[in-house]
Amino acid sequence: MRDVIKYIAFIVIVAASLIVAMSICAPDYRNDVTLDVPSDTNYVPVIKRAYRPQSLPFTGSPVAPVRLPRGTSSSDFKKAVQIIKTKHTTAGVFIDTTIVLIDKTDKIFVQRTDSTETVVTDITFLSPILNFVFSPGAGLSLSKHDDAIVASPVVVVRFVEIYGNYTIDARVATSGLGFGVGYKIDNRFQIALALNYRYEDLSSFIGASLTYHF
Repeated sequence: MRDVIKYIAFIVIVAASLIVAMSICAPDYRNDVTLDVPSDTNYVPVIKRAYRPQSLPFTGSPVAPVRLPRGTSSSDFKKAVQIIKTKHTTAGVFIDTTIVLIDKTDKIFVQRTDSTETVVTDITFLSPILNFVFSPGAGLSLSKHDDAIVASPVVVVRFVEIYGNYTIDARVATSGLGFGVGYKIDNRFQIALALNYRYEDLSSFIGASLTYHF
């Protein structure tokens, strides 16, 4: 019986320690961050705020910061945009609040505040099919020389982007010169396959690279 009590006490202590540790390490989303206003003064600053449902002691908030549609919870949505308009007139101060909800599939729902006819358009900015750029980068290239895999530093200049992510670049490595066709992992990193030519005899070889762009 004592052993059972010891095991239960051990499990309780470990569980309590984990809860306390997670509560302490959880990011504090209560602090607001105001984003910079674009140079065009027709735009207003945006306060960036996050909400975490309460699941552990001292973490999250039991009440969502905006009113959600009946039958839904915060787990149904990715984010909410709250637009509060305050108008000062001689008759008094008028406050109008509009809520825009974005669910996990990027569907957008706009709260109707009155009987005014409202048209909402969701505009997506697509990358151009072909875009000429100048993006220098450096990284590591792997290629096969005489049945051996050789690693060499490489400097590349990305000069074409296709559909925003697919790239064409020119490159210089210790093993030779070449052109690469790649894919942007993000705006900084790129992976590519390249056709290279050796300095000594201009024979061609295939290489793969990972580069970081400045």
